[in-house]
Amino acid sequence: MEFDWNKYRKKIVKRLVVVVIMMILPIIIAASLIPQYQNTFSEVHTINGDIDAQKVGTYCAFILVVFIEIILGYRLSCYIRIESSEVYAEKYYIRTHDERNQYIEHMSSATTMKVSLYVLGVVAAVAGCFDQVVFYTLIAAFFVMILISIATFMYYKHKN
Repeated sequence: MEFDWNKYRKKIVKRLVVVVIMMILPIIIAASLIPQYQNTFSEVHTINGDIDAQKVGTYCAFILVVFIEIILGYRLSCYIRIESSEVYAEKYYIRTHDERNQYIEHMSSATTMKVSLYVLGVVAAVAGCFDQVVFYTLIAAFFVMILISIATFMYYKHKN
């Protein structure tokens, strides 16, 4: 497969736009929700000695948004570097389109999916001993993951 700088540059510019939108959207959503949760960040109240679940959820969501923003910032810096340097773009293109790297990524993704299903099943079984709502939620997530696996398997089986 031959490297075409102009064609690849157009693809990278589209990816840049998507990453910028993906970075701005959570910030806008978080900024719109701050007035609603302004008392959440001031102090953590306890109910019967336990930390309020809404406050813990808010903190976890905030940490998750920061983590996602860091990852997207890294991707954005990579795309900017690719877009600005033809030499780096060609190296990146070769690295991402190498058959060996694609095979490794495919095998690791398949293994990760299988392990995730096993872990989710075990966690659902353990959660069933403690809380019914969590158990049903995890079982629903388990079945959704299985359905997605089957759907993608069938898609690629009929595609090839």
